[in-house]
Amino acid sequence: MAVTVLLIPNAYPKGYDQTQRSIYVEGQALPYNSANALLKITNVALTSNAVTFTAVNALTAGGGQAILVAGFQDTLAFLNGGYTTSSATGTTIVVPLTHANLASTPCNALATLSPNYATGGLAVGAMKTTAGGVAVVAGIGPTAATSPKRITFSTLNGSAQNYKMNMQPTVPLMLDFTGITQATNGAAVPADSIGFKGEWVKGAF
Repeated sequence: MAVTVLLIPNAYPKGYDQTQRSIYVEGQALPYNSANALLKITNVALTSNAVTFTAVNALTAGGGQAILVAGFQDTLAFLNGGYTTSSATGTTIVVPLTHANLASTPCNALATLSPNYATGGLAVGAMKTTAGGVAVVAGIGPTAATSPKRITFSTLNGSAQNYKMNMQPTVPLMLDFTGITQATNGAAVPADSIGFKGEWVKGAF
């Protein structure tokens, strides 16, 4: 198993820009343990402060599991972040969220069980679409998430989390801090909605 940070580019053209030498990509980041399933959310509804995500899953029926959700954009972006499940069936996940009601809405987003943090940081992993497939970015390719010229991460929901990068390894590492304290080794990654901005060499793959 490996814990990485999946990169979910914003839908074109919002998350893309390029110069003669570089391509810039913005989007969301999702900490992910490959030992757990990557759940594809295809519909969402919110009633009486309870969100129902439609997603094939094998989560615990009685709830109580920490999950991370990413990939919602625009008017649905408030749904990104961390939750503790209230209940689940084979096709739905219910989580609490204090918010106005939302009618049943088709969507593409991702969820996964919250992975555990590793001191030293989480490796920047693959680019994914909001439907869970491999995101192939023109001029970068499908695998260059492991070799950006530079990349930064930041909270999107005003949390106390802040993120630093170690660009020295071949695969860059994202370090997670609350204030000045790094997340605890072996503890669940703190719940947050994370954004990224990265620069890649154009046509380097």
